[in-house]
Parts: sequence; C-alpha cells; structure tokens
Amino acid sequence: MLRGFIGTMKAGRIAVAVVVVMITVFSTLPTYALPTKDTVRQPGKVSSNRAFYGIDVSVWQGNIDWQKVKHAGADYAFVRAGATGQNSFEMIKDRTYEKNMDEAAKAGVARGVYWYSQATTTEEAVIEAKEVCKYAEGRKLELPIVMDMEFSNGRLDAAYAGWVSEGGSANARKQLTLIADAFLNYCRDHGYTTCLYVSQSLTSKTSGVDVAKLVKDGHELWIAQYNINNTSSEDYTYWQYSSIDRISGIRGRVDSNYMYIPKNKNTNGNKKMEATMDYEQLAYTGNPVEPEVTVQDGVTKLTENQDYTLVYAKNIRKGTGYVIVKGKGKYRGYTECVPFRIGSKTIEKEERANEVTDVVTSEVNGKTQVKFTAAESNVGNYRVFYRNSNSEEWQHVDTNRTEVFLDGEQRQVKVATVKENKVIATATPKNNKKTDIIDKAVQNDTELSGVSKEKTNKVRLIDKEVSNDVTTSSGKN
Repeated sequence: MLRGFIGTMKAGRIAVAVVVVMITVFSTLPTYALPTKDTVRQPGKVSSNRAFYGIDVSVWQGNIDWQKVKHAGADYAFVRAGATGQNSFEMIKDRTYEKNMDEAAKAGVARGVYWYSQATTTEEAVIEAKEVCKYAEGRKLELPIVMDMEFSNGRLDAAYAGWVSEGGSANARKQLTLIADAFLNYCRDHGYTTCLYVSQSLTSKTSGVDVAKLVKDGHELWIAQYNINNTSSEDYTYWQYSSIDRISGIRGRVDSNYMYIPKNKNTNGNKKMEATMDYEQLAYTGNPVEPEVTVQDGVTKLTENQDYTLVYAKNIRKGTGYVIVKGKGKYRGYTECVPFRIGSKTIEKEERANEVTDVVTSEVNGKTQVKFTAAESNVGNYRVFYRNSNSEEWQHVDTNRTEVFLDGEQRQVKVATVKENKVIATATPKNNKKTDIIDKAVQNDTELSGVSKEKTNKVRLIDKEVSNDVTTSSGKN
C-alpha cells in the first residue's frame, strides 16, 4: 500500500510525491525479487490455520473485472475508501470505491474497507475513523475496517521524528499506539470489526506500534512483509506478501495477501457457540456457492452482520468450500471455519442421514456377504437388493441387522433403508471388486426408486474395461 496515497493527490503535487514515495519503497525493499503467489511459501501458521487468498485495491488498479478476480481465486478484497494527505490534513475519497464495493459484492468477493491514514493525534485519528465509517454505512462488510498506518515521507514521519526528539523511541511507540487505538475503537464502537495494517518494521517492540496490545483488545492485525516467508512473531490475521502480483481481471500489479483462520473452532470461552448448515453437499452451478448458515449461542439464533460476519471461500469449483464465521460485538473472538462440499447436486443432511454407509461385499463359502454401517436416522429396517445380470429381476431380503448373507455370488448389490415399506434411500458397495459393483442399468431402475431417492446414488460400471465412475445427473460425489 506504499503507493496508496498518490492517486488521491492534486495534480500540482503528484510529481514530487512520486519521487518521494519511490525513494521510500526502494529503500525498504529486499535485494531479491518480490514474491508472488507462485513463489511465496506458507509459514508455520498453516499447521494450525487455513490460508485464504485475497487482494487489496484502490484507484491504482483501474477498472477491475471482479468476476474474473473471483474465478481466479481471490475470495476477498480490502477496498480503499480514501486517504489523508501527506502534507496537510486533507481527506480525499477514492474515486473507485463505490464501484469496487458494488462489483465485488456482485461477484461474491467478500469485502473489507481501508483508509490510508496520516493521523498525528488521536483527534485526527477519530476524524479519519468517522470519515471511513461514513463510507461504510449501509454496506454489509464481511471483513474489518482497516487503519492503514505507514510512513511515506509525509506528516506522520515528521510527527514521529518529533516524538522521538521529545521523549525517545518509547514516546514514539506510545503515540503511535494511542493514535491506532483511537481510530480502531471508534470504528468498533460503531459496529464494525477492526484491523490495523502496518509494515513489519512498525511492529518493533521498542519503537513501533504496540500491536500485541491492540490484538489483545480484540483488533486484528495485518502485516506487510514482502518476502517469501513471514518472519513476524506477532499474532497477525493477514499477511501482505507482495505488491507486484498479478491476477486475472486486473491489468496491472496488485497487492496480494493471505488470511489465516484457525482450523479448530475458537469459541472464546463460550462453548455453546456453533455454526451449522442444512446441507451435506451443494450443487455446482458455475457461480459462487453460498449455503445458508445458522449461528447459535445455545438455543439463541444470532443475527448476521450484527452478531457475526460470513466469508465464503474456495466456493467456485467442485470440491471443498468454506464458510468463515467471525463473531462481532459481545461475540467478538468467536471464529469458526465450516467446510462444505460442492458437487453435482444438492444433498440435504436429512437425506444423507437416511442412507447406510460403508457398504462392503465379499465372497464367503459360496455366498455373498453384505456388511454396512447403519443409517444415522431412525429408519424402520433395511432391504438388500441383489441380482446377477441386467436381465434378471431384482430380488431382496429385509433385515434389521447390518450384516446379511445372500445365496450365491451376486454381481449386483444395493442396500436400501425402508420406512413404512417404502425405500427412502439407497447405497452401493464402496469396494471395487467386479462382483460388488452396480451397473449403469441400475440408474434407471424404478423398482428401487421409492420416493425418488434412487437418483442420489453414485453407480459404477461392472465392466472391467470401464474405470470411470458413472454418476446420475443428480448423483452425489
């Protein structure tokens, strides 16, 4: 974000500002090439956290195709609302803010907002915070409001030098922390989650912001370190690892980040907190998949954007998507990363609960042994269907046990759950022996369909030559 202010300055000052900022940038960059998402290495944080990719943008990125950005893998973006002047306390709105916020939302990209700060007093910090809250008002923010605090040879640098002159680096550290505290607390008091953005050098324990205090107070931390590894020991949530990355949908360079979310739920001492959804799997449609999530404190159902925020991530392709739940207000500190499956069709949890699982068959003394795990729901009993070829009629036996022996070596087997003599769900063997596999014809077998659950099953061809799974149009993956 070092270049973040230039685009807001009046024409008469741009040339000078370019020289100043470029000097600052190149005097602080490492001697090796800056990393990109293709070269960056994940730090030790990933052992206990999941990492999610995102970007931050301003007028510098020009006209952005947010649909392409989302499909290229960016799950979130921090959008600049505006900036404070380097030489005078002048606040200027980023002219691309509204469009970026609107288009990102349409594309399914989660959004946070940042303000490029040059506050040198707590009073100025509050004025900046009021300005950014004004722009955020009425918008559903999935991510925090961020105070972007950085040196760029402007008024903050001059103030810092004065603080050091007056009382040493400890005094400078105190003043920086008070200013950050004032900005972040104002935003939080007005209903927003909050975050401080700083370079790693500004986290110095002797002369930088007391970021440990801010994190302890419930604010998130976003550290910029342009390196293939993040060497910070601070408890950061976001890492900006590059300012020269590229992504489809943006013509030039862009800042790239990782957000780290704990793999294990953090209830912040409230063990009754829980996020649930009604689906075992959601259908892939080519668009971002966003399942409805219920968040509860015991029996109390909470309200989105008042008590918590939701970020949908990795949700544009078949596979595993995630819903990131973060508490707000009195639920601050609660964080949960809930995985969900994206496949060929939507499967409700209730439907899956009616199915038996782990169906396995084997040949025992000339008979076919069928074993399975009972359904989660309280079904009436089980019906094991079998036959040897497509031309034969299906036979079946009813049982209340999870192991059945069938006469002969049966080539085709299915296990169904039955209520009131109706088949409500079916499952096929999971082992891959030729004698265990249901052939393609079974997909169209209406005898087993019961209440139309037949099409939920994944079926495989019995022919040895065929190695690919055959799935119905609504089959589960």
